[in-house]
Amino acid sequence: MASETDANFFSDPYSAADKVMRVASERLEPAASKAVLDAWRSGGEVGLACSGGLDSVFLLCLMAAWSRQNGGRLSVLHFNHGTRGSLSDGDEVFVERLAMAFGMPFMVDRMNASGVEYPRCFSEDRLRRHRLDSLHRMLEARGARILLTAHHGDDRIESFMMRLSMGAPPESLSVPKAVHVMSNGCTHVRLLLRLSKVELRRWMMEAGIPWREDASNASDAYYRNRVRNQLLPLWRGACPYELDSNLARSLQEIGEDSLWMEQQADRLWNSVSVSDGQLDASVLEGVPRPIMRRVLARWIPDFPHRHRTILLDAIEQHRDLHLPLSGGRVLELRKGVISIRANSNAGVVDASPNPVWGYSMAPGFGMVVFPDGRWLRCEAMEAEAEELDRIRSGNYACADTVFLDMDTLEMDGGLYVSVWRPGDGYRPLGAPGWKKLQDQFVDRKVPPAMKRSLPVLRLGSSHAILWVPGLPPCESGRITGHTKTLLKLTYT
Repeated sequence: MASETDANFFSDPYSAADKVMRVASERLEPAASKAVLDAWRSGGEVGLACSGGLDSVFLLCLMAAWSRQNGGRLSVLHFNHGTRGSLSDGDEVFVERLAMAFGMPFMVDRMNASGVEYPRCFSEDRLRRHRLDSLHRMLEARGARILLTAHHGDDRIESFMMRLSMGAPPESLSVPKAVHVMSNGCTHVRLLLRLSKVELRRWMMEAGIPWREDASNASDAYYRNRVRNQLLPLWRGACPYELDSNLARSLQEIGEDSLWMEQQADRLWNSVSVSDGQLDASVLEGVPRPIMRRVLARWIPDFPHRHRTILLDAIEQHRDLHLPLSGGRVLELRKGVISIRANSNAGVVDASPNPVWGYSMAPGFGMVVFPDGRWLRCEAMEAEAEELDRIRSGNYACADTVFLDMDTLEMDGGLYVSVWRPGDGYRPLGAPGWKKLQDQFVDRKVPPAMKRSLPVLRLGSSHAILWVPGLPPCESGRITGHTKTLLKLTYT
């Protein structure tokens, strides 16, 4: 709705605000309502983020009536992205007038892009982070700790779809939460999660309350907009059930289950001892995976979910593991102890033309997970006749899996994994002699970018090359009729 009807609304704002409160007050999130009332009873102020759009104007009007009824202090916070030029400035003016009509304090901050950066080119996630940082600064300037945002039921469904597509863990699927304490101490409170966008629009129209329309909401440039405008309408049309209410109920129950598991994880974490960056994995023995995953998240908050799953598998299967972390660190699981240390061999693989990294592996082998998400697993296994027949019949491709005769290799120093280095070479299986890796890459038309990222598996004692994925294994590890122990190498 355009804002040309502002005049009538601003002449008697509380009349319209009371209408909104009467229809919505019984449907507010209980935990969110309690957080607001507790803040007011203690004399605290609550900040409300308002963009000028339908959702946040609805929330502002609702809270205006509610704060007057309860004697609570409320301030209005606005962030001007500057992505829509004069229209963004118009949003700011509109929200300021709205706050003035209710007699509320108003604060505004604007996008401060440095250098040649242009806000209109920012990603959806980057704009969100700029907005949150700004809102938190304004909240702190007001001496408040609670931030009200206008997320509603449709936002929760959209977030669920987006996170599901990214392989997010179950505990993050029922977001946003009604009450969420941020790492900086600010508490985000969402009162409208039980209401739908359709309801908000209808009630705003009936109360005659204007709002600002953001044309970018119809654009397909952002993933959330594509989920909202394309995917969900198709799903609703195809679904024989009442999709939104069913999803809302399922998400509510996912959230309740997740809360219980978070409480169990808190109890276990409080009893766990982490010394010198080490955690004894035996304390997780027999613990359900959902609880284990959450405990690990408390220890390593920046641990990617896909890596957490790999670590859980290794713990349960009693395998050694090497995982790169951010900031040049590496996580190791060795002999039942998880440790985090600086990667002493080299830095984590980066985007430079000649990345350098290396990982040593104990004689007990295990798995290395590389910075690009791929992994190499090394296993010792008995050379049974059935397996030997599969190997000889060519069931395995050198691109991802090879077998070597472990008994003929000098394994005392374990294994070492690194990138290709100029001058590297070895005698490939079946070849008449030693051959440079560079020549083998050329023969097999391996792209330059790939050869720089392929792992080179070496003996730890001599650094002699055993295998490079996509190339034959070394001749010195040839399997014979006398082979008793196989070294299985898998890269994927």
